[in-house]
Amino acid sequence: MSEAICDKACRDFLWNEAPVLVLVLDADNRVVEANAHARQMLGAALVGKALAELTVDFDGSLRPQEIAREKRVQLVHFAGPDGALGTYQISCVALGDSTLLLGASDTADLAFVQQEIVALNNELGSLTRELSRKNAELSRLNEIKNRFLGMAAHDLRKPVGAMLTYTEFLIDEAGPRLNEEQRRFLGIIRSSCDFMARLIDDFLDVAVIESGHLSIHRSAVDPATIVAASMAVADVHARRKGVLCQVDAPPQPPIPVDAAKMEQVLNNLVINAIEHSKPGDTVGVCTSMTKDEWVVTVKDRGTGIDPDDLARLFSVFESGRVRKTAGEKSTGLGLAIAKKIVEGHGGIISAESAPGAGTTFTVRIPVPKGGKP
Repeated sequence: MSEAICDKACRDFLWNEAPVLVLVLDADNRVVEANAHARQMLGAALVGKALAELTVDFDGSLRPQEIAREKRVQLVHFAGPDGALGTYQISCVALGDSTLLLGASDTADLAFVQQEIVALNNELGSLTRELSRKNAELSRLNEIKNRFLGMAAHDLRKPVGAMLTYTEFLIDEAGPRLNEEQRRFLGIIRSSCDFMARLIDDFLDVAVIESGHLSIHRSAVDPATIVAASMAVADVHARRKGVLCQVDAPPQPPIPVDAAKMEQVLNNLVINAIEHSKPGDTVGVCTSMTKDEWVVTVKDRGTGIDPDDLARLFSVFESGRVRKTAGEKSTGLGLAIAKKIVEGHGGIISAESAPGAGTTFTVRIPVPKGGKP
């Protein structure tokens, strides 16, 4: 009686609690029965599966009946339901037409894996600390760069502005008395000074944006006044190049935006469109208001943008491969600055273009209900 009780207790322990694999295989090495530990490690739906589905056996050396006859132990890699491998020392016992497979975890392999995990974890910790140190150093250097950029640009703005003013004065006042070559030289100086002034302004804006200090000061403004102020600047560039600007900006209810910064966005977009247009072309500027956003589109009929360039159009220092029609220089900063300002308003800026088909920029600025910031 005691032996029967012992047999039952041993079987219950083996099938329900023992931390070993217990599989009963039929003559085709398919699982007939599996204990709780096997189902936990290899998946609940074991019955009916072939042993080959559960193991990693590259050389085909896993033959349970042969292991049972030779009474030997063999290392076998079992694959869990998540793909993780576990190494077991297995032995087999013949049970008539069936085979009992017993598998115990390979403690040496387990210890090796644990050591590898600890070593990798320590290495990861070291790399994380080093990365944090490098990031802190990069952040410090970037801050120094932005401060230097801001100071240098600020100091350059006044002399460049003076050169541009005096050049404009000479062209207006002395132009009729100068010969063609002298007027051409003054034109080159004016163009270079104009580019430098825009570059300095862009550097100052980038320094502010990258420092994280971009401030949006909203006030209720008629959108048409923003467009009018922007076009007053853009028309100067348009007349020089012989480009016509068509504006459709009807008066609309006031919206809460930073008027100066939105004017800067439109300046960038319209002047960019002019520079990519040929003399005689038309640049269209159109604004509209929906119930929840102010929409501005700037469309040119210029050279268009390659799809590969379109994807990175709003990145810093990305001017694309398409050259401006009169060879104007580009800082590669204007569109990136425009994007930051639009996003600072909670809006979206996008571009649609194709080579030879012109480009359309669209700005969408959300307008809160009631028109209040």
